[in-house]
Amino acid sequence: MQLVESLVRRGLPRGVATSSGPDFARDVLGRVGLRDRFGFVLTSADVTLGKPHPEIYERAAARLGVAPAEMLVLEDSENGCRAAVAAGAVVVAVPGGHSLRHDFTGARLIADSLADPRITELLALA
Repeated sequence: MQLVESLVRRGLPRGVATSSGPDFARDVLGRVGLRDRFGFVLTSADVTLGKPHPEIYERAAARLGVAPAEMLVLEDSENGCRAAVAAGAVVVAVPGGHSLRHDFTGARLIADSLADPRITELLALA
């Protein structure tokens, strides 16, 4: 929540690009109180090719009106990281319990959590 609120205060555009379906994504975002904190939510229903294909991140960059290289992606999975790297985004891996052993090759950094100060440092460069 703290990271998202920081992005909102700075007026930075935000979106979600998930491999999950639309109902699940809405449910999760609603449960954690973030449903209205993003400009858009792209799900598996919005793409033809799933991660690790870069399509979802290419679409996200287009929705944000930026080149993929100007987009910071926070990813918790190997396939998501591969997709974001292939799209040309700046990728921060944030492994969770299910992905602690995933390969995050190509990520700019592997964060300890969403509160990792290195994420804030990367955002300051934007």
